[in-house]
Amino acid sequence: MLCLVLAGCEGGPPLVEIGTGTSQFEPLEDGQSMPLIAGAQGGWHLWIAVRARGVDPSGVRMAIASYPQETERPKQTTFHTLDLAARDGWFERVGLVQVLSTPECFQDRDVVVSVDVTDASSRAAHDERVVVPREETPIGACPR
Repeated sequence: MLCLVLAGCEGGPPLVEIGTGTSQFEPLEDGQSMPLIAGAQGGWHLWIAVRARGVDPSGVRMAIASYPQETERPKQTTFHTLDLAARDGWFERVGLVQVLSTPECFQDRDVVVSVDVTDASSRAAHDERVVVPREETPIGACPR
């Protein structure tokens, strides 16, 4: 099993960390500002990166969710099944796009960004951070 050789999954529970980055993993801290990115097709997104230990990196199922802490706001969830690449003692994937259908509801607000990872052997882990997506220009008013 690949995870035994590279990540030491025999030595502890699965661990996942959510971050950001398009070319390398950058950890996120609670309360950190995070760029709200204008996409090429007119939409808005967050760049997400994930790293994990104690999982088989082949065909990992991943659910990335983001939602403003205000309960009446929309929750965005993106599902992936993908392979993670070995790097610096972790398995990671960078450059994941979390598209926001109502970005004006996320701009300059406390937003929970979370990830749930499950490998083919049902080893699972969860992580989340509260970040503040920022964009200099107001996007608009959040519909009620």
